[in-house]
Amino acid sequence: MRRATLQSANPLKARYALPLAILLVAAGYVAAAILAAAPGADYLVSTASITGNATKVSNAGAIGGQMVVFGSTPTPTATPTPTPTAAPAPGGCALPKYPDASCTGVPAGTILTNATDMTITTPGAVISGKNITGCIDVRAPGVIIKNSRITCYDFLGIQTNGAAESGTPLVIQDSDISCNDSNGHPGPGTAITGLNFNSFRNNIHGCENGFSNDGNNDIEDNYIHDLFQGDAGHPDPHTDGLQSPEGSNTIVNHNNFDIAGNNVTSNIIYNNPNVTTTHNVTISNNLFAGGGYTVYCPRATDPNFFLTNNRFSTKYFPKVGEYG
Repeated sequence: MRRATLQSANPLKARYALPLAILLVAAGYVAAAILAAAPGADYLVSTASITGNATKVSNAGAIGGQMVVFGSTPTPTATPTPTPTAAPAPGGCALPKYPDASCTGVPAGTILTNATDMTITTPGAVISGKNITGCIDVRAPGVIIKNSRITCYDFLGIQTNGAAESGTPLVIQDSDISCNDSNGHPGPGTAITGLNFNSFRNNIHGCENGFSNDGNNDIEDNYIHDLFQGDAGHPDPHTDGLQSPEGSNTIVNHNNFDIAGNNVTSNIIYNNPNVTTTHNVTISNNLFAGGGYTVYCPRATDPNFFLTNNRFSTKYFPKVGEYG
């Protein structure tokens, strides 16, 4: 486990949510595998190429399970996403493994200094080694937040605004981000939200939403788990690993979306019916588990929206998601 010396947290108040959407998957653009394995098992990469109806494929190996492959992988005719501005460094959970607590979050041995809410207006500022009880509003380009713990109850843990929405992206890496209250109970907030951010190797938990993606984002090697299930004050959360009203020009690669519970919506949802088109998106090499429906694709998209080489685990529900 990656551990750090941490301090206690205090609550803040607000709320941010998005409505539920209808699943629409474009035929011929989905390649996925369902893996039946016990929680905590290593997930091995398998290769299969079929067309037509779903077919079971034997996957004896170290885990002795099966997978189901739907359709065939499309051949891209153009580069579907922009080149990341800051590639993740190699970690301990490279494929065939997926991110977990051992290779995400604050590196072991990091000493954290207490801090409260931050509004960052200095371009290129570096925030490192902080235990932040509060939220971070980034309003300048090129900011780096790393090796820190952010506990922002019932609001937006880290958000981009103003000048941060263009130019050099905000980078959030090797950090622990939650919406827990002072007693450690999950809260109805969003861990990371906005336009023009990169998220690498973060441990995200205790929030209603892991990400709210407005576009120009690179989201890789993160562990999203143990999200908010609702409480007396918020009985009907629309919990998502990643929610997006449009989210074009985005990479979502090699993350572990572990979305347990019966009162949740999705691992990933693109859900704004008023968006004319969502373009240049690749969702690849992720491990998905749980949700009502596991992945909701956008209602309006162009051919450069790819969902490929992902694994769908039945650890919570036989249909991967509660309903499908």
